[in-house]
Amino acid sequence: MDITIQPRFSYYSLIKSLFSTNNQISTTDYLLNTGRASLFTLLNHKLKNAESIETVLLPELICDDVSEVITKLRIPISYYPLNEQLDPDVDFIANNIPDNHSILLVPNYFGSASNWKDILDLKNYHNITIVEDNAHSLFGDYNDQSFGTIGDISFNSLRKILPTLGGSILKFNDKQPEDIKKSERLPNMHELKVSLASLKPLLFKKYPSALKSLDSSMSSVNSMDVFSKQIYNKISRETICSIRKENYKFWQQYLKNVDIEPIKLREPSCPYVYPCYARNFSEVEKFIEWGKINNITIINIFPDQVFNKKDFIILKKYYAFNIVEKVEIDKNITYQLIK
Repeated sequence: MDITIQPRFSYYSLIKSLFSTNNQISTTDYLLNTGRASLFTLLNHKLKNAESIETVLLPELICDDVSEVITKLRIPISYYPLNEQLDPDVDFIANNIPDNHSILLVPNYFGSASNWKDILDLKNYHNITIVEDNAHSLFGDYNDQSFGTIGDISFNSLRKILPTLGGSILKFNDKQPEDIKKSERLPNMHELKVSLASLKPLLFKKYPSALKSLDSSMSSVNSMDVFSKQIYNKISRETICSIRKENYKFWQQYLKNVDIEPIKLREPSCPYVYPCYARNFSEVEKFIEWGKINNITIINIFPDQVFNKKDFIILKKYYAFNIVEKVEIDKNITYQLIK
């Protein structure tokens, strides 16, 4: 079976959702097809409303998709450093951020909350917009405040956590825009191929291949498909979080005697993966190869080194263990890994 780091689309979840009484979508939410689409939409909204954007401050550890969207809109980018816990260096930001019309993007990495108290304190001294990036995070919270409601604006990426075809929730927590239209649509042909591949992998494209084809088709901004909307709106938050926390703890226990360096994050309530530091490329390759042999998905999360204008560089690599499914491993495999 092909295992991906993201859940497979699930018709079972779609059908089950028809009988659920959950309602997680707010009338103020904007439902888009991808996290990239949400980011483009919020930035474009700022530009259309006569707000020049001095710069967007990004963390030195960020997905290429984010910087590509910002570059496409011809907005200057600056980078800020992170500590070992992947918290923003607030002092660096305070000393380097322009006071007017700047955007600070802060991810909740791997389902774990950032140091939000210090980040939000910046708004007392700087006229900035804080964008909460929940591409790794869903159903989490910080001091009893749900992810998505902490920053001025937030967006997420449903497919990383849920068995959807895509989807992203864009929230404006400061002021609701009037220029962004809401609409619904049926799945397109690429999305239908992915849904069918999840049902009949022998008759259709293998799921990862179908998913790759879908990714290449989702570069444009569109609304969320109705399948993904239905699953997200009705799925059980408690069930999803419980499964992921159980699998996360499995890797914590399983790898405690292995010479690796887990990232010391705050306890995630709905983790994305079990992330680790790698000291060099060969360590990453070793674990990925071990995963292939044992049919376990292990990914190199951020394969490229990222520089900011002051030449901060990420010296460590990051890789992660899949927690989508419960992994059954015998003691012999553990011995091979430790050895």
